[in-house]
Amino acid sequence: MVGYKKISALLEESLAGSAFRRGTSAHRLGLIQEGISDHVPIKILVQKDNDDVTKENTDVTMISWNLLADAHLYNNFMNITGTQQLLAAMSEDNIYGGNDKNKLYHYFSELGQFLYDNRKNDQIVTLDHTLLEKFNSLQQYGSLLTRSRDPVTSKSKVAQAQQSRKEIAGIFLNNKHKHAYEFQLAIQHSVDLIYHIKHDQGVLQWSNRLKKLQANKELMRALCDTDFLCLQECTNPADIQLLLPKKQCLVHRVNGTTSDHCALFYDSTKFKVIGQPLLCELDDGKKPCIIAGFEHITLGTQLIVGSVHHPGGVDNLMDDIVAKINTLKQHLDKDIEFYLPGDYNHAQEFFNQHSTGHRLIYPSLGTMAGADYGNINKSIDALFTNSRAPKIDVERISCMPISPPAEMSLRVHFKDKKIYRSSASPSFELPVQRDVSNEEANDAMDILGQNDAIYAPRMTF
Repeated sequence: MVGYKKISALLEESLAGSAFRRGTSAHRLGLIQEGISDHVPIKILVQKDNDDVTKENTDVTMISWNLLADAHLYNNFMNITGTQQLLAAMSEDNIYGGNDKNKLYHYFSELGQFLYDNRKNDQIVTLDHTLLEKFNSLQQYGSLLTRSRDPVTSKSKVAQAQQSRKEIAGIFLNNKHKHAYEFQLAIQHSVDLIYHIKHDQGVLQWSNRLKKLQANKELMRALCDTDFLCLQECTNPADIQLLLPKKQCLVHRVNGTTSDHCALFYDSTKFKVIGQPLLCELDDGKKPCIIAGFEHITLGTQLIVGSVHHPGGVDNLMDDIVAKINTLKQHLDKDIEFYLPGDYNHAQEFFNQHSTGHRLIYPSLGTMAGADYGNINKSIDALFTNSRAPKIDVERISCMPISPPAEMSLRVHFKDKKIYRSSASPSFELPVQRDVSNEEANDAMDILGQNDAIYAPRMTF
């Protein structure tokens, strides 16, 4: 009994420190539903000596948070369970995965939306041989992978996509395959994900996540009290502005249609903007960033604060960020201190390979709940600074609730005599990690989620 209690205590301690249990995550055993984002926010305290004349507290506080923009919800299809096993079972000429390319996120997105559109009622989606053949034909749901300006090429790609879907359906229906149950779970996983993206009660919709933010009183107090609130992937900054009436806001996005906003809120009773804020982008114009100069209204001290969204993938863009800071500093004191919190999409060791001469300070506990780029439970939100302050604390905010274990009671059975009748229950496995390059991921963000889907909370095969 003593051994059990010790193991139980260690397990609870581990779960309490897990970002996975505090954020949204499209896990194969069911969505972690209580989180507001797939990132956990971080708080920053820059401790400075008090002003000798006014005795005023000169400490500066910041909060940084990637809020998971609705524009990027479809990225979760890159993490569907069974992806790697299915890729290994597919032929090289399959349009969704041949030649070492992972395009299965297209397939799962297309299949999930197709099944919703072909539900029998608002509660059940029934998958049979006839419905699979209809999907394979591409007549109702085509594939964005078949697009081409050349009609001949497009026709050829349509034929390839039809054959590719037929091949994948054959793999799904092969009950003797060693990963047969995993493939059935992949379909359920896609359906569960589409439901929470498209349904008006889906937990991934920003409007529903906003309600959870408003209900977290301790977190709301922290957001109200901080000097600077630096947001990435903010779907609707106006929603946040309504919650923080004492703050003013700088907002930037890369185009006029995306819901991926970068936002920098500041306490206008203490600070004012000096000069022209730098509204810029990283990653060839795909990641919005804000860098601005501020002056303390009563003390006259100046600093640069930013909200940064560094891309994932293989590229280290810290030199680009330094260059943008230097551009802003041309109109400010050259020795001004800068503080750029944000989502850096990588753990610290990634940046250790190439030093900028400045500090990246990470919290000790993980901030990423999702599986993107293999970062689950890793600390990837950080502060980039040249500050000489005596002490800078960067911590993960602790008032995010721990979600209960995800529940998915899954019975997979087929409704057609042509298909082997079976049942499957989930077995534990970590979520599939995104195995695509940064370029492929950006391409997917640009084109996934173009078709509307109809929802169904339960699925029968």
